[in-house]
Amino acid sequence: MAADLDHDWYWVTDGSQSTVHSLLALDKTGKEVHRVTWEPAFHDVQAMSWANGALYVADIGDKDAKRRGVRVMSPTSPAADQSTYHEWMFTYPDGAHDAKALAVSPKGSFYIITGGPAPAIYRGGPQASRTESNPLEKVANAPAGVKDATFLPDGSRLAMLTDHEVRVVDAYSWKTLANASFSGGQAITTDTTQKTLEIATSGTAVKGLDFPTTLTSVSPTPSSTPTPRAGATQASGKPTSKARSGTLTAVLGAFAVALCAGVVTFFHGRSQDTTWRHR
Repeated sequence: MAADLDHDWYWVTDGSQSTVHSLLALDKTGKEVHRVTWEPAFHDVQAMSWANGALYVADIGDKDAKRRGVRVMSPTSPAADQSTYHEWMFTYPDGAHDAKALAVSPKGSFYIITGGPAPAIYRGGPQASRTESNPLEKVANAPAGVKDATFLPDGSRLAMLTDHEVRVVDAYSWKTLANASFSGGQAITTDTTQKTLEIATSGTAVKGLDFPTTLTSVSPTPSSTPTPRAGATQASGKPTSKARSGTLTAVLGAFAVALCAGVVTFFHGRSQDTTWRHR
């Protein structure tokens, strides 16, 4: 799930495992208002992100840890009924991983968060090539059980949804800044006004949550030497909003969302790991 700030709607995929795939735009009530069909053959879509007027779909899942690289796709014409697409290929510096989340920063850097016994945050870009594979850099360890992630409006804070909380970290130092308890979440994005978070649950419900601003006890994350962050916009000030429990804000029709094992929506098809192209 990803909030389209330009059109005031939310993107999901159709959950299809067939050879014809669609991206669906939903309004705040969960009604489909637009549909884009395109032709990529996916392996395992795990996340979506919206940044700088573009939608990104992350084909980054790898349960068997056998893929030599992972891909991120972006429709070139999301307002059209059919679209070609851009494609970026990424490789990890330390072998294959089963990734769970993608967040694209305001400056265009790609952040991929992996699961498994040693979850981590990897960065690529912002000048990622569409013709060659892009090496990823590990920038921090990640909390266990990450399901999804999104940048907050200032571009310097990253909100990660885990099995039991929403954790906000500084995307320069990777220090944990705040958190809020939340269970059952599968996908996270800001709302289209970027004033609150929207979290899709294991059903078709979407719940709202204020940006966490207070820090309670959290499961420790092993420290990692931070590296200068190339993709964020420096925050103009400290957050002042008060965290609160979420309230039901929208219900997405079952036709629109397929939530399964941390996947907002799932495409399955022939992997094209060795081809990097712009269609």
